[in-house]
Amino acid sequence: MICVKCGNEIPDASSFCAQCGSSQNNSVPPKETVAHDFGDFFRAYFRNPVKAITDRADQAHFLWGAAIFVVYLIMVFLFSVPGSVSRDISLTAGTLLLHFIYLLSGAVRFATLIFVFWGLQHAFHFENKISLPATVSLTGLSFLPIVPFYLIGSLFSNVIHFYGVAEALDLALYAGVACILFVALSNVSREVLKNKVFFTVIIAVGSMPLIESLLNLLASRVYGLLFF
Repeated sequence: MICVKCGNEIPDASSFCAQCGSSQNNSVPPKETVAHDFGDFFRAYFRNPVKAITDRADQAHFLWGAAIFVVYLIMVFLFSVPGSVSRDISLTAGTLLLHFIYLLSGAVRFATLIFVFWGLQHAFHFENKISLPATVSLTGLSFLPIVPFYLIGSLFSNVIHFYGVAEALDLALYAGVACILFVALSNVSREVLKNKVFFTVIIAVGSMPLIESLLNLLASRVYGLLFF
């Protein structure tokens, strides 16, 4: 069976999880015991973001983590089209296709983060590995600042036409998220060897801009072959 709190596998009919100590009396937690209250989460996040994320790094908040990534991808597409117009780029079928390709590359980037983050826990033999849904919760909620960061970057690039701010915000975001993920994963996994946690976070977060650059290069090549 699976622990209702941390997602680790435990012996069938267990009353408590040997990893996190949570009671297993109810195989499916009742809705009122799961903190599906955005207001409580945001209040807790502004007080202590790491604790707020750590407390919700479980299967029950899988959709929360996924929603952060989905909202960001939708924003990227919606802002990129007006951005093209502001730069006098005609919205041809090819241009729209390119935007969809970039949207897809963003989805692949986040999927890479999640699977690398989850897989490295097995590769580095973590004592307490978190499940894939819990990994989505942990990584997605850690990237919560990506939404306001992107809005600010788009404002400066597309409205004020002050370029370079978005790139600087991206660097700040990756650094901040890496720090949050390091502390949160350390708390959730209770891994004694912090170098395992450090390399897991650095490799997983570092894979995102790398895979994005490769996919964007491929998208530009495909676009050039199809429309030029």
